[in-house]
Amino acid sequence: MRIQQKYGLINDRANRLAFSDDSSYYLLCSLEILDEEHRLKGKADMFTKRTIRQRHSIDHADTASDALAVSIGERARSISPLCRG
Repeated sequence: MRIQQKYGLINDRANRLAFSDDSSYYLLCSLEILDEEHRLKGKADMFTKRTIRQRHSIDHADTASDALAVSIGERARSISPLCRG
């Protein structure tokens, strides 16, 4: 038996009451995509599509200003090797 058949949708009233003290309940609800009649339309993209992309690291900047912006954005601090020409 599937979990959904046994317990219903995450967004159902009974589950909402069961998870009422859980601060992450609404995040959990986002795993189900519902239609206008509150029926399951599909699952969140994370179940059917690639949702995580490979990290692209920047190792060169043309100006000191760009290097500082990239450095702070990626590492939350200044990295001087990015500023070298």
